[in-house]
Amino acid sequence: MTARGFGLAAAVSHEVIRAAASACEALGYRTFWVNDTPDGDGLAALAAAASVTSRIALGVGVLPLSRWTPERIAGAPAPRGESPTGRPPVRAQGLAVRPRP
Repeated sequence: MTARGFGLAAAVSHEVIRAAASACEALGYRTFWVNDTPDGDGLAALAAAASVTSRIALGVGVLPLSRWTPERIAGAPAPRGESPTGRPPVRAQGLAVRPRP
């Protein structure tokens, strides 16, 4: 099977996030992503996914700098600290800029 990933918006309930992450891991998906949205905390949703999985790599798609300061990102609890399960973290970088009014 080709390596696949699955993603959801963070505004989805944590119950759905946990169920989807668990199912993706059971089906052999390689990664599970959560995208931060104005109505959903991407890092909290990622922590929900981490609470029910042990092998699948986890990542957050976008943390807009208009809502997330570097201090807030640094202070957010990591889903598993320094990944004691040995799973490699999924890392991505990006920048979104809001146009000036």
